[in-house]
Amino acid sequence: ETPKVLDKIFNETKNKNFFEIKIKSNNSKEGYRLQIFESSSVSKVNKKIKKFKKTLGDSMYISFDAPFYKIQYGNFSNRDEAEQEKKNIAKKGFKNIWIIRSRIL
Repeated sequence: ETPKVLDKIFNETKNKNFFEIKIKSNNSKEGYRLQIFESSSVSKVNKKIKKFKKTLGDSMYISFDAPFYKIQYGNFSNRDEAEQEKKNIAKKGFKNIWIIRSRIL
């Protein structure tokens, strides 16, 4: 199941994997991810993430930053790695890709 990141407003999640995420967050570091989709509809995001996983594989994350659910991809140590992967997935037809700073695993 895709990890769901704690949202900034409520500081909680309804995800059953909360404790697993909390443990992983203690091992995280500063880095970059690619944001590949956002929507205010959680059902739309869940549908898209299943499609994206077929193309991109695992390292997919959903975060909530009101009012949007955001799909983020990858764990990149530096911006150059993120830029290179952005070019690679753009060739696969992905549009509107943003590089974002994030805590990575």
